[in-house]
Amino acid sequence: MFFCKEAAQGGCDSLIHVEINYLSPQEGDLFLPPTCDQSFSITLSGITFNIDNQEGSVTLVGMASNGCDSIVNVSLDFFGCC
Repeated sequence: MFFCKEAAQGGCDSLIHVEINYLSPQEGDLFLPPTCDQSFSITLSGITFNIDNQEGSVTLVGMASNGCDSIVNVSLDFFGCC
């Protein structure tokens, strides 16, 4: 609660109530079937995952159902390629 002296219309004092809610982060995993295609790639939020970059996390800004950011964990499996 904040007290603002003479801040209201007419020069009266005001009390301002501020409420902040912290929402839990939205996090999920991206599951794709294993592949033998060494040229396979997927790009999420500007980050490309492929045989040279098989794992990581991507933040999708504002994409959760509540308008918050989402975190997607990516793990690719190149079965029998290497």
